[in-house]
Amino acid sequence: MRNTLIAVILVWTVSAGAATTVPIGPAPTPPTNAYWHIINEGGDHVLACVLDGETVYGNGDDCRIRNDEAFDFTDAIIIDVEFDIKNTVDSANDHCLFQIKDLDDSGWTTIEDFNSNTSGYEHRSYDLINGGAGNWSGKDEVFIRFRWVSDGSGTAEGTRVDDFLLEYGSLGAYTKTNIFQWNEDHLRTHEIHNCASYLSAGDSFYFEWNYDTNGQTLLWHWYIDDVWVYDNDGDLLPTEPFNNWLPTGWSQNQHGENGKWEQVNASPSGNPPCAGCNSYGHPTWVFDASLYSPTLDCDTANVTVDFWSDYNNYSGIDTATFAIWVASPDIIEFADDFEGDLSIWAVVDVGSGNANIKPSSYGAIKAMFQ
Repeated sequence: MRNTLIAVILVWTVSAGAATTVPIGPAPTPPTNAYWHIINEGGDHVLACVLDGETVYGNGDDCRIRNDEAFDFTDAIIIDVEFDIKNTVDSANDHCLFQIKDLDDSGWTTIEDFNSNTSGYEHRSYDLINGGAGNWSGKDEVFIRFRWVSDGSGTAEGTRVDDFLLEYGSLGAYTKTNIFQWNEDHLRTHEIHNCASYLSAGDSFYFEWNYDTNGQTLLWHWYIDDVWVYDNDGDLLPTEPFNNWLPTGWSQNQHGENGKWEQVNASPSGNPPCAGCNSYGHPTWVFDASLYSPTLDCDTANVTVDFWSDYNNYSGIDTATFAIWVASPDIIEFADDFEGDLSIWAVVDVGSGNANIKPSSYGAIKAMFQ
């Protein structure tokens, strides 16, 4: 079928990364090739690259749709994207590329090439930090796009996309919660604490042991040993026996006092040495000393910390505090179920010599860098 095009040429300047909304006036003559727009598929609206008013793509298509505003992944600790996709093609030469690039990159990185038929709608999910597409954390002007390309012969339904979701975020501030605070004797105890009430999946956390003599010099102590942190899948922190001081990843803060944690030739577990605040050996030390575990990440809230402790209190003056510090990702969502318009996207069609930007019945289509 051949259509006669009556076109009004619109001239505009588009800088890299910027998008300009094209004024929408009277509906243009339908394009001779497909373009990305929202269609009604059995009562559900989905994103598709098809001919205007039809359910199939055209010949010689080259059509792209990307996020309109760049994503800033500078400090991201999580970048996850997922969507449902259905792909029906005439041949492998007709395909949809799911791609990503930073504005400074010379080209696009293909995350997946959909060049064969799917079994109806299939769910796809990608980890853009630890997955096969590389680590995109640290990039500050990132675009993600679908690019539909077809050859010059044969058509089919092409690509349908629904329920698109991108989640990314950086780590929020750490907050402290006391698991226990003692000011009476707890001699040689085996401490096992489940942390599910303090954590959520995806959190980062660490533990603090603080011994505080409240400005006084006291001949007492707090010893800890064999610290072990684990979840359902195994060790998050293998058992630390404090055979070396300070262990790798551990740290301490004396909070302005002269007392500190050190390796002590004793052990509440029965296997010296251990970590201790030992005022017996340092009668002139004042303690407000915190020992910190390495920072850990959890995939589940069901985390347990296990250690041996020996705390000798002096008349309720000094305190032993065990705390957890937790930081959660501040998540930003870029989501579209395609029940509205394409206002958060930018779309361009360069196939079949037809470079005009076309409107859809669900809103203005925008110009984009290619």
